[in-house]
Order: sequence, then structure tokens, then C-alpha cells
Amino acid sequence: SLKVNVPCIEECFANLERKVIDRKMCLKYNIFILEVVQAWITPSKKRQRMIHHCGNGNFVVDGK
Repeated sequence: SLKVNVPCIEECFANLERKVIDRKMCLKYNIFILEVVQAWITPSKKRQRMIHHCGNGNFVVDGK
């Protein structure tokens, strides 16, 4: 169930509600660990392509 009352972004294929579960690496690496607690998709958005971060500033896009 929804934990916070934040509007979804209509232009996005998916919206995720997250909570911070680990802040141990925050100060040293500027990283914190999140857990997705709820997810929504927009079924009207067809054939979405996903962007993946491969590390070191490199990204790849699914599909052709």
C-alpha cells in the first residue's frame, strides 16, 4: 500500500515508491541502498525501451 502521498509522473512508463534501507556508504561513496515498496506502470505506454547504467558513466539502451 502507498506509504507516502506523492503523485506519479504521467510521462513515465513506471513509477516506484522506495524507502532507504542502508546509509552506511553515504558519506564515503555517496551511495545509499533503496528498497522498492510499491510500483506502478502506465499500460498505455507501449514498447518502452529501458536504459541501463553499465558503470563508469556508460549506458546502454535495450532494443535496436
